[in-house]
Amino acid sequence: MTLRVIVLLYLVVCASGCESLMGPSSQPAERPKPSLRPKPKTVALRRAATADRLIIMVGANPRDTDADGYPDMLDINAMLFEGRAGEPVLVDGSFDFELEPLDESIERPWRTWHIDAAKAAGGAGPTLFDLPGYALTLDLRQNGGDGMAPIAANLTGTFTPLNGGRTITCVPGQRVVQLGAQRRN
Repeated sequence: MTLRVIVLLYLVVCASGCESLMGPSSQPAERPKPSLRPKPKTVALRRAATADRLIIMVGANPRDTDADGYPDMLDINAMLFEGRAGEPVLVDGSFDFELEPLDESIERPWRTWHIDAAKAAGGAGPTLFDLPGYALTLDLRQNGGDGMAPIAANLTGTFTPLNGGRTITCVPGQRVVQLGAQRRN
């Protein structure tokens, strides 16, 4: 046999009996991208007879719903917590809120709202971070109007359970909102 025949036989045997380990190029499976916004943990809407703490969070920007250049609606979340573990709960009862101006020369109480038990129950449900609480809106037009010079005020509040339990005052802290505006012409 000649060298040419030997090489030709070698190529035929290798070509027919060899298996490629590389295979056709395929794209690797995509890995899920880590989320920068983890899914919030859903907390059961648990009802209780009493609560120990009240936390109020006010929306960053009051809304101007009547387009007159003055903010008139404050969106707030009120959350009640029970026990040492601080479980968020819903309790039947009423809320009282007050805006306390940071300007000490303004007579107090300046602006107050009473949210009765029926209206509070209407705002009960999942709120901020999907936690049980009360999503409520305070309307400045209901008690003194919204047309005012710029002013900063702190929102405070209390909760009174319907079953006659003790009234809970909100956790101390600054919940400052900027109200009033110069009218735009």
